[in-house]
Amino acid sequence: MLTREELLKSLKDNKEKLEMLGAFKIGIFGSYAKGTATEDSDIDILLELNPEGDIYGNYCNVKYFLEELYNKKVDLLTTSHFRRNYKTELAKKHNEIIQKKIMASVIYI
Repeated sequence: MLTREELLKSLKDNKEKLEMLGAFKIGIFGSYAKGTATEDSDIDILLELNPEGDIYGNYCNVKYFLEELYNKKVDLLTTSHFRRNYKTELAKKHNEIIQKKIMASVIYI
């Protein structure tokens, strides 16, 4: 099974390729960051995408590259997800809580 340390090393080893795909400031969160991942765990990755590039295309390319690399489901979250406008205060507060939890656990490469 892939460990947190192996995942971080692999991401570092592939950082140049990820940057070519438009990703920068890459980190992991979730079960791999906590060290509680199992064989069935997906990989949660937080990243920033180059705002001057094709954001949707870059997102898809990074996701495809990582899923092929690890042969696992990868959940990508971009920092722009946190900057959305929400219709209700409840949705806004929920987003703020989730954002704080994720940001507190991210391990950047």
